[in-house]
Amino acid sequence: MRWASVFIAASLAATAAHAQMTSGTDYVTWMVTPVIVGQTSTQVLPARARRNLAFSNVSKTEAVACRLDSFNASGQPNGDPADLTGPGSFVIPASSGYTFPRPVPNNAVNCMATSSGVSFTVME
Repeated sequence: MRWASVFIAASLAATAAHAQMTSGTDYVTWMVTPVIVGQTSTQVLPARARRNLAFSNVSKTEAVACRLDSFNASGQPNGDPADLTGPGSFVIPASSGYTFPRPVPNNAVNCMATSSGVSFTVME
């Protein structure tokens, strides 16, 4: 059992991993990316086409705010910052998550947390 825990922890520590999860009656391949977010808004996902998009805030005490970046006239992300209290951002409380309904947005995603060094998982 101890080796299984070490293996799972090592797998989650990788930059990106693929996982297969059940979505209704279908099996969906997800790319799972653990990130560390802090008190400054930073991009956690670039703009790209994706089939799925979900976030998991694994912190037991800190909230994470994320914002879908808007696009300028030439189709490039504007760099809209996430804000814990401002409009345009959605807040993911401690020990919870959010899954976008389909069709999912292809926007870049910017996130920040209530303190530095908050573990956060992005799944797409």
